Amino acid sequence: MVRPALLALSLAACGGGATTPSDTDTDAPASTTWRAVLMADTHVIASYYTCCESPGLDTISIYRGADRFLWLARQVNALTPRPAMGFVLGDVFHANYHYGDDLEAYKTQESAAGNAAAIVRQFDIPIHLAWGNHDYEVPEVSAEFSHTLFRELFAQEPYQAITHRGFRFLVMNSQLGATWDPSDPAYARGTGSFGKTQLQWASDQLAEGIPTFLMFHHHPLAGSLAVDELSAADAVGGTVRDIYDLVDAHADTVQAVFAGHLHRWTPPEALDQFTGNEGVPWMILGAVRYDGDSFWMLELDEARGTWEIIDSTKAVYATTETYPATYDAAGATVDLTANPAFDPALATIDREELNNGWQPPADGTWQPPAIE
Repeated sequence: MVRPALLALSLAACGGGATTPSDTDTDAPASTTWRAVLMADTHVIASYYTCCESPGLDTISIYRGADRFLWLARQVNALTPRPAMGFVLGDVFHANYHYGDDLEAYKTQESAAGNAAAIVRQFDIPIHLAWGNHDYEVPEVSAEFSHTLFRELFAQEPYQAITHRGFRFLVMNSQLGATWDPSDPAYARGTGSFGKTQLQWASDQLAEGIPTFLMFHHHPLAGSLAVDELSAADAVGGTVRDIYDLVDAHADTVQAVFAGHLHRWTPPEALDQFTGNEGVPWMILGAVRYDGDSFWMLELDEARGTWEIIDSTKAVYATTETYPATYDAAGATVDLTANPAFDPALATIDREELNNGWQPPADGTWQPPAIE
């Protein structure tokens, strides 16, 4: 496998305790197949958000991300067959910590995290969250406080395992290693890392041999994930020093690795080097904040132990855009004749046309979308 420290790719990265996760399972219906929705980077804000991001679509999408996320929840609820669960690969909210570490304020007043939690509750299926760099604000607010907030507002842990009908999902956290510890010499928040406790936990989960997907926020391109984050003496099982070693050591069990953070759908050839001889695919999803259609549908077959992304062709690689798709029991039909810039969440003809001359609202004018 080519190590990411050696990469220099043109795709630009987007700046950015241990728990006892719970497993869930349900009685299997007659069909051997079931589905899960994969999403990333919703970046829900609050009315106290202060503009701006980088010029153009980055700023525009921040103001429209909540509407797109809510629209997506309603679309997922209307699907037949309905997916069993969904996953968001980090940056669930954005610019949240207006009240510092005052937990009561987040519970009683509007906040980015509270707005995101309200939208998550609109899904009629369980939604599992992999936290991202914007879901934290170290060193100003401690990671421990963020973890308390995750539990209070979302009833979710910093990382967790979900086991369902023959498959397991490790929803990991790439902000728990040394690069996200302000007291550590390796502190560098532009790089994700996991820490020994989480890598040991993941290794133990994978050792059970259940076909497993790894999910976390930071992608592997251009040094976005730490290499050799543990010393050789501290390596898990004597060999696992980072997430790449973890995948290599359990290549017979790991089915695929899913990440976000880049905001753009990434062509498979840009990630070929991470599959190595083990053949475990790495995939980067586009961001919901740019397009309400930005999700993939994973279909899994419990009896055969197989899986596929049934709408993989909807991704317009190296962009934030997505072709629309329809879903039924037979699979997915992607409309490649449609304009991928069409924004169904906002009922506009063309995002680029809509954005011409767009100006951000004055501070304080943004309000979260109405939830019925």
